[in-house]
Amino acid sequence: MVQTYWPKRLRYGLGLAGLIFLANFFLLFLLPDRASKTLWMNLGFPLWSFLAVLSLAYATWRTQQRARGHAVAWALLALAQMMSLAGNLNGLTITLDYPLPTIIHYSFYLCFYPLMLSGLLLLPTRAITRTNSWKTALDIAIVLLSAALVLWSYWLGPLIVRHGGEGSIAQFIVLTAPVGDLVLIWAIFLRFYRQSNEQNALALSFLLLAIGTAIISDFNFGYQFVLGQYISGSWLDLGWVLSSLCFGLAGIAQTIPMQSGNGSHAWVMNAVGLTQAGQLRAGVQAWLGYLPYGWVIAVYLMLAQVSSRDDQLEDSWLMLAAGLISGLVLLRQMITLHENNQLLAQVQQQTNELHNEVQERKKAEAQLAHDALHDALTGLPNRVLFTDRLRQAIAMAARHQGRRFAVLFLDLDHFKVVNDSLGHAMGDQLLIALAERLQLCLRSGDTVARLGGDEFVFLIEDTRFKQDATALAAQILVALQQPFTLQGQLFFVTASIGVVVDAERYEQPNDILRDADIAMYQAKSQGKARWVLFSAMMREQAQTRLALESDLRYALERQELELHYQPIVALQSDRITGFEALLRWRHPVRGMIAPSEFIPIAEEIGLMLSIGHWVLEEACQQLRAWHRQFPQQPPLTMSVNISGLQFADPGFVEQIIETLTTADLDPATLRLELTESVWLNSTPAAITLFQQLNKMGIQLHIDDFGTGYSSLAYLQYFPIRMLKIDRTFLNKMSEDNNNQDLVRAVIAMAHDLGMETVAEGVETVDQLNQLKQFGCNYGQGYLLSRPIDRVSIEQLLDKIQLEQAHTAHNGLPEALPIPMQRLHQQPPLVSVAGA
Repeated sequence: MVQTYWPKRLRYGLGLAGLIFLANFFLLFLLPDRASKTLWMNLGFPLWSFLAVLSLAYATWRTQQRARGHAVAWALLALAQMMSLAGNLNGLTITLDYPLPTIIHYSFYLCFYPLMLSGLLLLPTRAITRTNSWKTALDIAIVLLSAALVLWSYWLGPLIVRHGGEGSIAQFIVLTAPVGDLVLIWAIFLRFYRQSNEQNALALSFLLLAIGTAIISDFNFGYQFVLGQYISGSWLDLGWVLSSLCFGLAGIAQTIPMQSGNGSHAWVMNAVGLTQAGQLRAGVQAWLGYLPYGWVIAVYLMLAQVSSRDDQLEDSWLMLAAGLISGLVLLRQMITLHENNQLLAQVQQQTNELHNEVQERKKAEAQLAHDALHDALTGLPNRVLFTDRLRQAIAMAARHQGRRFAVLFLDLDHFKVVNDSLGHAMGDQLLIALAERLQLCLRSGDTVARLGGDEFVFLIEDTRFKQDATALAAQILVALQQPFTLQGQLFFVTASIGVVVDAERYEQPNDILRDADIAMYQAKSQGKARWVLFSAMMREQAQTRLALESDLRYALERQELELHYQPIVALQSDRITGFEALLRWRHPVRGMIAPSEFIPIAEEIGLMLSIGHWVLEEACQQLRAWHRQFPQQPPLTMSVNISGLQFADPGFVEQIIETLTTADLDPATLRLELTESVWLNSTPAAITLFQQLNKMGIQLHIDDFGTGYSSLAYLQYFPIRMLKIDRTFLNKMSEDNNNQDLVRAVIAMAHDLGMETVAEGVETVDQLNQLKQFGCNYGQGYLLSRPIDRVSIEQLLDKIQLEQAHTAHNGLPEALPIPMQRLHQQPPLVSVAGA
């Protein structure tokens, strides 16, 4: 966690440095004479320098533990301060009457500069760009030239002119110190410009403050030395005291580890009231940019003052130096101007890119808005946009009496065939071409939208008459009669259209679309390729169908389904040979519902497999029970209707085998009836399935023979055992002799192919007699018996057994036929037409 206070060792160091500085300040103020002040300074200087050396040495040891390369820099700084300490010992030795030799004394001071410079240069730095390098070099050059000019004017120049000084060695030292200070000034500014995040910010600040204080003190010393006014123990000595204390504080700050947080030394920045170290650095860098201009101003002020002095200095070279400085400033300005131009170009480029990005984003947003309201394939309005326009039309009609509009719902007929045969890509092209043609049928102000798939919907505004909407529907159907040419192929399509007129009486758009959809499906049920006008009765029928569909999903679970059985009679012997299982639904509210009402719904919603499985199991179980209860030879048979969906089920054969095994039923007593469409649409796999069922002994029958196809060639390719002649042929036998010949021909053809025949829908005695005459094998119908439930069948079979037993007891032949009147007299227990 980032600290928000000064670390303890730094607080102690600052406190001690403050006390030392204040002690020196007050002692210089309170000591009575110059000798006492000089004595105190000669004794104090070595001590403060020694404390600084210890602090820097400790910083070197701690830095080595973290970064050995950085520790070398602090070791050189410690050595430089040690050289300063050795030079300050001269005052102590003079006090003790053991002065050091002048060459040794000044050698220590001379060693301070290269060691301090080396330490500063070895501190970590950060990389800068080439342009910033040039700017940094120019800034430092301007500062150094300005500083050198000031030093020459006020220090070195007068000293050389007057040839003053304490001796040749001392004069050499005085001449050398300004050069060292200038080099240190260069190093200080280099540190400021290239301060690294790896460097302790506070330690570097104290270090640069110490060096800067020493340079200022050296300048004052040289200036006073030139004027002959320097006296040991004066206020000038406080600068060197402060420099030594700052060196010590720099060492203490370096021993405090840098912590994670915002900036290079987060606790330092929090201590001074900032949140990031980068803020302080940014402020310093900003002021450094103005520093060269300040030096130029200072130089010109100095030149003005120097020209008024009488110190025998030539000022021509001074003017040359000032001109050089001005040239450097001008060069820096040119670099800055070039950099600014580059920045302006970059800003302009970024502005252009941003402008382009904004334009692209606006285009993207506009495209997104368009895509949200339009169909991606055809570009027509989608359901969202159409619903909104429909809502506006309703509101407009509510505000303006007499304003009328209509809605048309269009769905292509057999469009799935196009996708399945030619692929979805071709189907999409057809939809695009269809959308273009539909738009040509519209008036100005009308709307056509694609709801999805092959469904399109029209909003016809301002329809004064109902004929306006129906005329448009008829026009659309005419337009679709023209073929579509796609990739060199001709396509013919038809559509079913539902029309809702007087749409203004609706309150919700979805209600209009619902009723138009209902009318469209009504058009499909009537044969497709037509339009149908919506009526309220259609909605009631649709709602009834929806309720029926919902109830049918639970009919099997609630045991509402049941089987009725219609006897099948051998016409030549008048005996019952078997039954056909017919499905009934005993609805708790509507009562008994015929299969023709709910079987198509069951096939559409995917319930036919489960219902068919239940019918098969129930019929087989019942047949096995009757075999035990009413044994006869041959045994009774059971005919079960099988839908195409059941037959296409991969597990159909396994289901048959499992059902027969569970019921312990002879396969020869089971007859499966399939319509002609199942036989004619058979695949090779289906033919294999037929043969497999035939080998099991199960008889396969054709139900409703002759109602859908004219080709009879398929009869010889399948293992068909019986043809069931549809009731439509029997109904017309008494009216048309040709129809009698047709029925006779069918029966004869079946016999020639080794098949038996059964006629369904026998309702009159004439029909029965004609069928017997034609040689039909079996018959079933209302004349013989209606479909009746299990209990009624068992009652019938009981009566037949008693009749046969009575006949046998009286010595009559065993094959006495069952009296037909017994069947005729069976009351219709349910008033439902046979399936």
